[in-house]
Amino acid sequence: MAKISTKLAAKLKKAKAAYAKAEIASGGLVNENVPDGRYEATVSDVSLEEFGDKPVCKMVFTITEGEEAVGEKVTSVFWLQGTDAEKTANALGIFKRMLQRFGYEPEDFDIVEDMESFIEEITDAEPVCTISVKMNDSFQNVNLLRVEEMEVVADEDEEEYEEEDEELEEETEDEEEYEEEDEELEEEPEEEEEEEEEETPDIETKMMVEYKPPRAKVARVCIVTKVLKRKKVADLKTEDGKQTYSNIKWDRLTIVEPDEEEEEDEDLVELEVGSIVSLTWKGEEIEAEVTELDEEEEKVRIKLPSGKFARVSVEKIELV
Repeated sequence: MAKISTKLAAKLKKAKAAYAKAEIASGGLVNENVPDGRYEATVSDVSLEEFGDKPVCKMVFTITEGEEAVGEKVTSVFWLQGTDAEKTANALGIFKRMLQRFGYEPEDFDIVEDMESFIEEITDAEPVCTISVKMNDSFQNVNLLRVEEMEVVADEDEEEYEEEDEELEEETEDEEEYEEEDEELEEEPEEEEEEEEEETPDIETKMMVEYKPPRAKVARVCIVTKVLKRKKVADLKTEDGKQTYSNIKWDRLTIVEPDEEEEEDEDLVELEVGSIVSLTWKGEEIEAEVTELDEEEEKVRIKLPSGKFARVSVEKIELV
């Protein structure tokens, strides 16, 4: 029989009264019907609550794809305060990452002023997400990996709708004229929608685009890193690589068209006498030395490996 030391026995006596009053733990936010794995799920509820004495943002996911777990709910808890400064910074960093994955600009997000509208927007949008579920001892960790689909109505769009409504209230033309115009326009909406779809340009990887995240004051210039043509969405990365955005719809992007004249000028500025360039010459890839620049005709004189000279357009050469 195991013996308990006198010291531990004294501590047990002190804990006896508290033990009698304690209730059996419920097991926390664990759904035993959901095994470890990755799932597609929709956000069915978001709330701000107290967990112990710390504020947390709780996000409930309803699983929509995944063998026996369809319809089951799991909960992810985003802590907004830790037990010390380091843990608080780490917790808020995870919360910022979550905001970013939903398309928000973390640096423009006011955790006090914007929290209520964020909860309302995400709850109403019911975004489709990819999540991972993994048991860790007695805790069930639910991580948001990716936001697959999300409809966001920007504040600016709502203001435009309000302005249009005000303009319509002030119109005083003859009602019969409106009725005639409405009859003519009844057959047109489908054609207009088709035209709008056709006008949406195809987005390709490595394109430079402008994207204005929700609540951001200005648009960001980004590089397209991934494209899903079937869903017409793209993943983006800012020029400095510090921010990334996932599953942004094409119609929210503006392609940044390169200035051809500026590109040509830059090529000429980089080239100088003595530069080594590569080009295709008589079906072979070769390197040659630039011996003369002709800026007016945008051509260069090069010395070929054979020792002979040739004049070629700057468009046909690349600086090594």
